[in-house]
Amino acid sequence: MLLTCPLCPAKIIHLRHHLRSQNQIEDGEERKVLLRLPRGRIKLRNTRCPQCGITYDNVERHFKSGHPKLTGKMVKLLTKELHKKVAEEQLKLIRDRQQLDPPVLSALDVPVESPLAIPEECLQLLGRF
Repeated sequence: MLLTCPLCPAKIIHLRHHLRSQNQIEDGEERKVLLRLPRGRIKLRNTRCPQCGITYDNVERHFKSGHPKLTGKMVKLLTKELHKKVAEEQLKLIRDRQQLDPPVLSALDVPVESPLAIPEECLQLLGRF
């Protein structure tokens, strides 16, 4: 099954290997969070509803019962955005706990435009060979 990488636009079968080799995610805890994200396996317990601001144990169920005007697509979109937000918070906690010295940079820290984005200078150098 093809999964979209949570860090770049690549569609991948072996996401675990892609995160390690292409996005330089060496930490196992960070990789676990990122592996759960494309499948929507991030737990949303004790999460604040973005519509009304109240914290719920099961915010997905709250969307359906507490906000009947939300369509199915809107519920999916809100849930997906909450998964991203909770994953970002989990990743921040992992990073804060580690307190690496010197800090390690990965694709989490540097925005990636495209999985095949090659700087123009490199393309010019490659053209000479």
